[in-house]
Parts: sequence; C-alpha cells; structure tokens
Amino acid sequence: MQSMRLVALLLVAACVGSSGCRTRLNRSSSAGEAPATTQSADTAKTLVASANVPPAGSVALAPSAGLSDPAIQPRSLKPVGIPHAVEPGMGLGPIMFGATVATIERHMAMKCEVLTETRCLIITAGVEFALKQGVLSGIKIHRFDRPVDGDKSKSWGVFAGGIPPRVMMGMVPDAVVEALGKPKRTETVKDLNPNGTVRRDFYDGMVLEYDLNPTSRRLMLGEIQVVKKG
Repeated sequence: MQSMRLVALLLVAACVGSSGCRTRLNRSSSAGEAPATTQSADTAKTLVASANVPPAGSVALAPSAGLSDPAIQPRSLKPVGIPHAVEPGMGLGPIMFGATVATIERHMAMKCEVLTETRCLIITAGVEFALKQGVLSGIKIHRFDRPVDGDKSKSWGVFAGGIPPRVMMGMVPDAVVEALGKPKRTETVKDLNPNGTVRRDFYDGMVLEYDLNPTSRRLMLGEIQVVKKG
C-alpha cells in the first residue's frame, strides 16, 4: 500500500513539474472543439475520491470493488487510446451512434479485444460498445479496475478521455455536479453488485454511476453510459 501511495504522489508531482495535467479532448465535428482540460495537482486531489484515485492522465491505485478478487489484474496502468470527448446523446468523439465496427476501430486506433454480435470491448481503454444489427447502439465507459462483465479474470483499463469541459473518471460527485450542473434525477442503488455502485445520476443523453471507494469510503465516478437521443 505504501508503494501504491508513493506512485500516486509521483504522478501528482509530475503534473506540478509540467505546470498542471492537460488533456485536450477529441470532439465530434458537430460538437466543435473542446477547450483543453487543465488541473493543478492540488485541485486534482480535491476532485477525486482519494489520493489513490487520480486526476486526468493518471490512474487509480488503491484496491477497489473491482480488485477484491486477487485474480483480477489491470491490463494497463496508463491511459490508453485517443482522448475522445463524451458527446451526450450522440457518441464518443467522432464515433456516433450507428457507426460500424470498422469505424469504431479506426477512430479508437485499436481493435475490439472482445467482439461478438452484441458487443465490442476495448478493455485496455476502458470502453464498451454495444452493437445492434452490426452498428453502434450504446456506449459504456468504465473506471480503472472495474471487473469486466462476463469475465471475472479481467478488469477495465484507463479511459483517456472525459466529459467536456473537465469531468474525468474517478471524480467525486460534487466536482462532477459543479462542472455539469445538477442531474435531472438521482437514484440510489441498493442491490449489492461487483462494482460497488451505490448511485446513478441521470442527465440528458447520459447516465453516470458512482462507485464506493472501499479505501477512502468516498464515491467516485465509475461509469458513464451514453444514451442515444430519442
């Protein structure tokens, strides 16, 4: 645990040395260009669920619900792929609903690691694409170390993007609400689940899930579900 904390502090120090962590999100052509997301190390520590759940550009290092089983191991400790922006109701960066698998893979610059008639999973990048009749019908973005549904031996990697202007995976609810505004409605998740999910916030075109960090006992953004408009 001490080594995990040391790595987390080194990641924060690296942000300070480079005048803050900066992530420029890749937007769809219809959404326009998003401003670069910049967070100082001090600000980042107030936005995430604990010092072990990182700001943009780093990773969660503390054990969470997804790593309660020692058989589950993350496949990457760094953000993977192109930093696409979540486009509520539309898609992920230039990947719009109705896109083919070939289009998804081209814009992600990665192949589907698991491909079935209903799913394209890019596990190392933390993204799950739902398919219907061969085209994109849904998107879920998972936090680092969440277990992959249907395969307990695998866990999700680190998503490189976020929700404009500055929402990244692992953030605490107050920071997300400050950036996005209050959700249309909130529901409590009472059933036990492998992700530790305890809350869902509903916005136009997306649903945000918050998981309980078992180390800090604080909530962190664990899933972004992009919902097709209409």
